[in-house]
Amino acid sequence: MIPGALLRLEFDGWLDEDTLYTIAELPTEEADIVSPSSPLGHALAWQPAGREISYDASQGKARTVVVREIRV
Repeated sequence: MIPGALLRLEFDGWLDEDTLYTIAELPTEEADIVSPSSPLGHALAWQPAGREISYDASQGKARTVVVREIRV
């Protein structure tokens, strides 16, 4: 995954078809922001599409995310 790319994500087996995400510090009109310093941002950095990635969400809860689409 390239910083600034637009991502379509699947969370815990649920594909969020309505939202694009990007890893960034500043807001954008194109996508919801994932902070690069967040657990999700760390997990997504430089990951290819299709790989299931585990990360710790709030309160230590383990979650999974899959990058289903990358738009550069």
